[in-house]
Amino acid sequence: MDDILTSIAGLSSAEKFELLGNLWDDLSASPSEVPVPDWQKQELERRQSDARVTTWDDIVDRLKAKYGH
Repeated sequence: MDDILTSIAGLSSAEKFELLGNLWDDLSASPSEVPVPDWQKQELERRQSDARVTTWDDIVDRLKAKYGH
């Protein structure tokens, strides 16, 4: 791993960003294999429980009420 880190340190910023994109693509190909810490799962659950769902009809009604159309 030290050899890899040494190699990465020698890359330009553009090359590091390209490497980062390639790593992200590789990880996202198998999302079930990416570990998710419990604190992130809890935060997601909290945000989902706080989220309000607004239908398109509700949005249209609010805009009509605001702008009188």
